[in-house]
Amino acid sequence: QLGSGSEPFFDPNTGSFNSSAWDRCPNRLAAEGDCTQDVFATFNTATDGRTTMYSNGAAQRYGLNVTGGNDRVTYYLSGEYYDETGVFDWNRNNRYNLRGNLNARITDNFDFSLSTGYVYSDLQLNSNDNSIFSPIINMILGQPYYVSTPDDTPEDGVNRSNYGFGFNAVDLRKYVVNQVVNRFTIGTTMNWGITNWLSWNANGGLDFVATHDFRTVQPGDLPIAQTWALGFRESDRSNDYLYTANTSLVANYGILENLLGTSTIGASYGRDYLRRTEGYGYDLIPGTGSLGQTAQGPSVDEDFFEVKTVGFFGQQEFAWRDLMFLNLSLRGDDNSAFGERYGFIWYPNASLSWVINEEGWFPEADWFSTLRLRTAWGQSGLRPNFRDALTLYGSTGVRRDGQESAGLTLTSTGNEQLQPERTTEYELGFDMAFFQERLGLEFTYFNKKSEDALIARRLPPSLGLTASVLDNLGSIRNSGTELGINLNVVDNDTWGWDLRFTNTTLDNEIEELGEGVEPIIFNRGSQRHQNGLPAGAFYMQPVSYDDADGNGLLSVDEVIVADTAEFLGRALPTRLNSFSTTLRLFDWFSASTLFEGRFGNHQLNDTEAFRCGFRSTYGCAAVSSENASLEEQAGYIADRYLGSPGGTLFKADFIKWRELSFTFTTPSRWASSQAWAQGLSITLAGRNLATFTDYPGLDPETNEGGPSDNWGQSEFNTQPPVRSFLVRLNYTF
Repeated sequence: QLGSGSEPFFDPNTGSFNSSAWDRCPNRLAAEGDCTQDVFATFNTATDGRTTMYSNGAAQRYGLNVTGGNDRVTYYLSGEYYDETGVFDWNRNNRYNLRGNLNARITDNFDFSLSTGYVYSDLQLNSNDNSIFSPIINMILGQPYYVSTPDDTPEDGVNRSNYGFGFNAVDLRKYVVNQVVNRFTIGTTMNWGITNWLSWNANGGLDFVATHDFRTVQPGDLPIAQTWALGFRESDRSNDYLYTANTSLVANYGILENLLGTSTIGASYGRDYLRRTEGYGYDLIPGTGSLGQTAQGPSVDEDFFEVKTVGFFGQQEFAWRDLMFLNLSLRGDDNSAFGERYGFIWYPNASLSWVINEEGWFPEADWFSTLRLRTAWGQSGLRPNFRDALTLYGSTGVRRDGQESAGLTLTSTGNEQLQPERTTEYELGFDMAFFQERLGLEFTYFNKKSEDALIARRLPPSLGLTASVLDNLGSIRNSGTELGINLNVVDNDTWGWDLRFTNTTLDNEIEELGEGVEPIIFNRGSQRHQNGLPAGAFYMQPVSYDDADGNGLLSVDEVIVADTAEFLGRALPTRLNSFSTTLRLFDWFSASTLFEGRFGNHQLNDTEAFRCGFRSTYGCAAVSSENASLEEQAGYIADRYLGSPGGTLFKADFIKWRELSFTFTTPSRWASSQAWAQGLSITLAGRNLATFTDYPGLDPETNEGGPSDNWGQSEFNTQPPVRSFLVRLNYTF
């Protein structure tokens, strides 16, 4: 914090900041000559022991499995207990997992299997992203001059000074989202060899998930608006039933002396049925935790959805001299989420591969092992979600003739013309091996075009409808390459060493958005889908600067925002890399490590933009640090004063050291000589060990929209992946 005054700014005897005796002097005003910067002080609320909410998390897992049986019946039973505390100690997960499998050979040509599973999970979640109860927000908005003296620390050892929004760990432990899940799965499989060339198989199952999400805040626990101060209770319960069934007939036969055929026909059925009840109320009786004990604002809602899918498929395979393989298939699906005009949608596929090096005319060489050429073409679909085709209304109270009556209000605009998003893809590739399979090379080129893409587009307010509607719009093309290299450097009884490298490239472009459809703008106006641009392109006014006086500080007049917006970067990476290696010594030690990289995409650092904008006179490096770069200062000024977030967009390239592990195993000769043990091993591992990047935010891999958000790329007070260390003991007897 920069300022000027007559009294000391920091008192080392008490550890407190005397901000009242000093005036703040941010870089922007210093550049304009309105004040002089004399003192610079910093305070990190995330690392200081008096204010940090971070702690070292811990996890423990215990498991036991048993197998047995005879040549007719085998079984498998397992149980596991898992307990984890996160880097915020009120973020916890407690889970039990039970599984059982039974396989029975009823006759020589008929077998049956049954699998069951049960999972109980008790999860407590802290707030994250855009929430005033997020621990990250309350730390990054910390104020150095609000830090209390040691005498102000309460008995619980947690400093309760008014930093950020005014919430600390003591407060936020009282705002926890709880989720209890009971999940039960059961599945069966049957196989019947009708003749020596014809067989029948069938499988079916149920995946049932009962979820209870709830929050309770007692009166007076959180110093905020009235309804929260009175306490509240929220409780949502849902039951989700997912049924699946598949059956098929498979025929294997010879057509010619060197030509074999396999024909498959089958059908599938799926039903996803969910019911959910939601309740909320505030003004809670102290000490209670029931919706029935809330006196104000009670609300109840009930939702359900049901999606059914029926499919038929057929497949024909040909094998010529066990060198050339042709596969032709056709699948048809009908789904209850399709619009009224659409019934079965058919998806054809074809693939061809040729082991060309085994042809008699192919040149032979001792160093050359295998060459397989392959190509494929096919179509697939992405169905709409439940009720996307329907226009829905909700209830609301209206006053009519002086009395309250029930009315309707529009909640979502449906599209009766919806159909699946259809993707057509072709690929070409080869697999090669050299030096007795010691060196392997895999290469694929793919080109994928998605038509009738399911995209939510904006609706004009003049229509009197909702803000957006899901529609089938235009086409998107993705093309690229996949390369894999495997190298077995050494493999003998003493030691072994393997290396693997992968490289994936991706080029993405919206070829057509749809006739009369304007660019679809999202992520607070910074991204868009537009013809000729990559999907989710960052499209904003560029920001530049000119430090005319060379003093290292920028005023508003020295920052330039372009008059028009333009394409500034991609949301999806253009290149993905990985490198892994495994080292083995004898049969008792192995070590492995994995690195991954992502390149070519950009990400918005909305965390820092929010922090700088919220504490616009002192709260971040760009505002008042003497070490702030000109780029940081320009980005802050453009976003805060000139209306362009273009300066908060950064390249998000990174390389991550994902994992390093060491495993020690009892030698096989020693284990076989012990009556009480068949195997014993211990593994030491570290995950997310390091990140190498120039991205200035919390983490270039985070995304406030979560894994399901394919296009929005921004970090907004989002918890990055944590570093973890693991010790695992495996004992077989």
